[in-house]
Amino acid sequence: MEPRKVNWFNEVRDTDGRIRPHYRSLYRQWRSIPAAKRKALQIGSKELFSGDYSLDPLPRLITGSEFAILKLGVEQRAKAIRAFLVDYYSGGRRWTKVMAPSILRAIVARNYSANYLGKLNPDSIAFPFGPDIIRNQQGRWRVVEDSAGMIGGIGDLLASRKIAMKLVPGYRRLLKDSNNPRDYFIELTRHFQSRAEQKKGIALVYLRRFEDEADHETRRLAGIFASLGVETCWQAHPFKRLLIQDDGIFLENRKKRTRVGYLVLYSGPEQTENSCLLRGIQSIRSSERNNFGSRLIHEWNRIIDGKTIASALVKGHAWSNFSPGVDFINDKMFGLHVDSFIRLYLKESPILESIPARSLAFRDRSGNWRLDREALRKVIRHKDRFVIKKADEDGGSGVWIGHRFPRRFFQNLRNVIHKTPEKFIYQEFEHLSVVENRIVDLRLHAQVDCEKIILSNNPWGRANWLSGDGKVNLGSNGFTSPVVVLK
Repeated sequence: MEPRKVNWFNEVRDTDGRIRPHYRSLYRQWRSIPAAKRKALQIGSKELFSGDYSLDPLPRLITGSEFAILKLGVEQRAKAIRAFLVDYYSGGRRWTKVMAPSILRAIVARNYSANYLGKLNPDSIAFPFGPDIIRNQQGRWRVVEDSAGMIGGIGDLLASRKIAMKLVPGYRRLLKDSNNPRDYFIELTRHFQSRAEQKKGIALVYLRRFEDEADHETRRLAGIFASLGVETCWQAHPFKRLLIQDDGIFLENRKKRTRVGYLVLYSGPEQTENSCLLRGIQSIRSSERNNFGSRLIHEWNRIIDGKTIASALVKGHAWSNFSPGVDFINDKMFGLHVDSFIRLYLKESPILESIPARSLAFRDRSGNWRLDREALRKVIRHKDRFVIKKADEDGGSGVWIGHRFPRRFFQNLRNVIHKTPEKFIYQEFEHLSVVENRIVDLRLHAQVDCEKIILSNNPWGRANWLSGDGKVNLGSNGFTSPVVVLK
């Protein structure tokens, strides 16, 4: 095959056009399937995913040595972010060497994070973490965003593997020597239960109402933990409810009360309860109080009375995987500083470097935000080299890839940016690596607390067609790309 000059890294073929060694067996199996059937497999996969989104029947393969670098890099970033949080909530000021206090105040304010300074025990600080990672044209891993907090994909790790094996049964034999993503949940379960025993209670997975979720991932996550023997409950559960008492957190199950020592949350404690309040307001406004139900009314009254999950966690009634007051670390503006935090707190160079990005705003002498007009002119003039992002928005809707839009579009976007320039960043464009005719990224999930950092043994991946809009977000026509780590 004649080599072709491209501006991206090819995951399947080397620069001479040959199939990479770790792909040979799987790719032979894939190419043996007629093209029409391969297309039908992807279309049919959506039904297997409960109608949420489709799955690429061609898995992405990662070698053991490649994965070792990913794990070290994600662990390093997690350590640095937690070191910042401990510094910040302990009243320290080391972080000001990297980030101006005015910038951090703006980030915290726009993410509606309550002020727990002087209240949150630094030893209790914990958060889910999962940076979005790509491989650039030179084959180097680069961090696009340091996603933290409520991040998608963890509930789909097992389903992606299972569905891929069902679509192409031959994969079972070819991929038998690979990491089993279930092992990650087994390790999480052991950790949660061990920590729960320190508080003389049980580990409880507590989730928002399934009906309020956009897809079925939360249901899948509940099912995984339930299969491992972890108690699960969600808002408006038919016979279980969460109780916040002066002396602790309890699970009431058919009038039997059990102390909760570790609370596992998918969204932050504030987000979890805000969704209940919002649902209650909507029901009352629409005169559908009966639909609100007595179980949600209980939740409503508990929150209104100030008996919140966040307050209970601050008091130390239980450990949690998701501390109150840490949501703001998911802000893209915060992510601009993670590489510097690694150098500051760990005295190390980043193993996985971020793609360079900067704010489109600055503070004037009066402390007001101003648009960096010179920077914006540069971005518009050289639009093909940059991506503009809204710092407090997820899901791909607040992302504009320069070469995908005409210049006149950015002239209009300038007016939007001018209103709140502090909410926008610009980032150098790096083409995502490619599997056949798909662009792909991956996310390596981690659970971070004072005792340990538990990393998934298998990344979660997304993809989109090369001919698409350049985004792999599931909300922007992307689809799930099953990732397999070879031993």
